[in-house]
Amino acid sequence: MVLVGQRSCLRPGRFQFMLSCAFLGSLLAASGCMAPIMSLTWLLKGPQVTPAKTHALKNKRVAVVCISEAVGYVPGSPAEHLARKAELQLKQNVKKIEMISQDKVIDWIDQHDWDSVDFEEVGKGVDAELLVAVEMGSYRLHDGQTLFRGRADLRVRVLDIANDGEVILDEKLFDIMFPENGGQSTAGTTEGRFRNAFTDVLASRVARLFYDYEFDLQIANEARLLSQL
Repeated sequence: MVLVGQRSCLRPGRFQFMLSCAFLGSLLAASGCMAPIMSLTWLLKGPQVTPAKTHALKNKRVAVVCISEAVGYVPGSPAEHLARKAELQLKQNVKKIEMISQDKVIDWIDQHDWDSVDFEEVGKGVDAELLVAVEMGSYRLHDGQTLFRGRADLRVRVLDIANDGEVILDEKLFDIMFPENGGQSTAGTTEGRFRNAFTDVLASRVARLFYDYEFDLQIANEARLLSQL
């Protein structure tokens, strides 16, 4: 039996749009273009917001200290570079935060010959209310002789300096990789440029513990960093 005059529940324009999106998505998937696919997902479903682990840094005076588990605190090390970039990203993304500059933190450390893991002592020394303590475990930039691929383990803690160093957050970020799949040819960029991009990724992973973020935009940003090498 044929029904005459019954209309589809989808208007022609909407139906054609959905078909076009599905067709475009299949083409992009076949070509391996994941960034456009994520943009298409955002268009159809809206942003996927991941909540912060804590909003404790808001309205607080905050310092960041990063050390390597292997060698402690070393000026000019990847750990110090990570602290600087994490400080910047926190300042940009956490509302009403007051960041204590890395220069002030470094000056205090230099004056006190500090190379231990007594983060509370540093926090008190720079007059911080909260201290973000980052411990860098394994860290490497190479995957064989011909590829750059960053890998690192981080432990991020927040100490309440005004309350005897009480730990109010303790997060372990294991096996962070950049890029997530494959690697970047060593012939295509320098180690310095790759290290800088990987440090940006690590700083983002630290900072986003403290603010709500759109997951797709974070992935797209990492893809952008890789494309600029």
